[in-house]
Amino acid sequence: EPYRKIVRSGNDLEQVLIEAISSATLSIDVAVQEFRLPNVAKALRDRAASGVKVRVILEHQYARPHSAFT
Repeated sequence: EPYRKIVRSGNDLEQVLIEAISSATLSIDVAVQEFRLPNVAKALRDRAASGVKVRVILEHQYARPHSAFT
């Protein structure tokens, strides 16, 4: 977790998501309660800019401004 300076063993889930997003050619659908991964957001933005249909669905009751996270 590079944003919290924590190193864990195993796969880098963020990188796995970015690779999956980068390989999409038609559409991407994301449904999550919270979304705090800037590099995933950038990958989604880049795919949308290349013509891939991107939809993101967030649970609004869990939404907090980025400044609320430490």
